[in-house]
Amino acid sequence: MTKEEAQRTNQDYSLDTVISCQAPLEHGSECKEPELPEIDWMTICIVARSAENDSFVAAGDRLFSYGKHYSYESVSLKRVGLTWDGRWHTMFAASPVANVLPVVRQARRDLKHYRPPHRRELVERACVTAYQAQREQLVNDTILSKYGLDLATYRREGINLGVQECARLNVAIENLVVGLQLIVFGYDDLNQAHIFIVSDPGKSMCCDQDGIAVIGSGGGHARASLLSNELPVISQAEMLCRVCEAKFEAEQNRYVGRDSAAGVIKRPTNRVSAISEAFISIPAMEAIRAAHAAQKHRPYPQKLIELISDEIDSDITSERMHEVIMRAVNQIKRENAQRRKRNKQKKKRS
Repeated sequence: MTKEEAQRTNQDYSLDTVISCQAPLEHGSECKEPELPEIDWMTICIVARSAENDSFVAAGDRLFSYGKHYSYESVSLKRVGLTWDGRWHTMFAASPVANVLPVVRQARRDLKHYRPPHRRELVERACVTAYQAQREQLVNDTILSKYGLDLATYRREGINLGVQECARLNVAIENLVVGLQLIVFGYDDLNQAHIFIVSDPGKSMCCDQDGIAVIGSGGGHARASLLSNELPVISQAEMLCRVCEAKFEAEQNRYVGRDSAAGVIKRPTNRVSAISEAFISIPAMEAIRAAHAAQKHRPYPQKLIELISDEIDSDITSERMHEVIMRAVNQIKRENAQRRKRNKQKKKRS
């Protein structure tokens, strides 16, 4: 692996860093359980294809869920790399977020056995298999461990527990929910764009025909917004506005964070290079929000479209965002070290 590939690998595989760089919600983190009997996804993720350069447009909030009662606002869009060549990525909605890393890591391990670039079918199978493996592990840990069994042994010997107990366990196993949705998108070995969703209990849904994928809370509002009028697929900037608009509509759900991130994932220049990307700034995002609130959309003002186009063509990338975050983290570490040193000196003097 070359130095450039290694750097790209570290940048793409930054989920551990993303999850660790979190701050409490401004208005408190406690959440009530939803009235409806469904998973409290605590997030919204939207990915849509644009015909301009066969690219992807993505938007979402930065809200992470830790069980049913706690959520935190992260500093990053929930998008992480799946393959070391930087051509396949995933966005996730999860409750709790603890199930994300095991699935992503297993999919990465499986895909490492194959030479890139990867076919869509291969990436899809790796994600589905990893998801099903995590579900089986949860079954073993939370249901069968008290009997000293795993799922494979239970299939062979479960009847020995008795008919009633076996029936009860079957229901518990069938009802176990991983609580994870993935939007997987990227470019195959022919440099063609693909997008699909992986969800409970480990099934995949192809979204190539529709060209849009929505997961998480407020998904119904977001889909309704996207399908309410013809999508401007030939323009990245206009498509970005519509995807942001769908995200704003999803905020009607109380489990969707207002803080937003959005950008364009651009098609690789050839069949082996990584994708490139550009995120729009917070002022640009708020300008889209203001135009939508004032009903100055469909179409959006030309001046706003030009602003978005300029930002898409700029160099506001996730790599630069990561560098800024790491500089801030290192600064905090230095300040903490200095503070501890001063405290030690004070103790010695006293």
